Amino acid sequence: MKQIASKSAIHAICFLSFMIAFPVISFGELASWLKVKYSPVQDKIESIPIQSIDKDWSKVLVLSKENQPQDVLKDLEDRERHGYRFQLEGDFNKDGEKDKALVGVYIDKAGVVGRFLLILTNAKAGVWEKTFLYKSPGESGFSILFYEKGHLSFSACMDCDDFADLIWEKGNYRLKWNSCC
Repeated sequence: MKQIASKSAIHAICFLSFMIAFPVISFGELASWLKVKYSPVQDKIESIPIQSIDKDWSKVLVLSKENQPQDVLKDLEDRERHGYRFQLEGDFNKDGEKDKALVGVYIDKAGVVGRFLLILTNAKAGVWEKTFLYKSPGESGFSILFYEKGHLSFSACMDCDDFADLIWEKGNYRLKWNSCC
């Protein structure tokens, strides 16, 4: 009787088949928030003209539940219980003044789009002023905030290990990036 294939050849074929099929099974379709792109249409943030925040900006869109597609809202629903928000208020630098963190997208005068994280401080009763701005040019996509273990964190994903903690150090904010890889 003629042997068609050896055991090791069959194992190799099974292994290769698994390796080829695995990414399709594992990754499937992208999460809703990774696919969404936003159109900046606002010229003020909390009554502040955007040119006072960044002189090169043309328009912005502060992200909120109100400007999210239904599939993103559905995905966000469960994560809100864990502190995920588009805007958060607190005293992030422990100076006794109320701070507000916001995320959004921008387009500048040169047509470059990107994401932003903005920290405002309520320096005078009811008047917000910029204390920190982080810009990430490249995509006008999703970003989110979460507050955990005394740290405000910023991410472009709700299920990723790639995020930044907002740190108050020597009188200034900075981002400390964390990554799984």
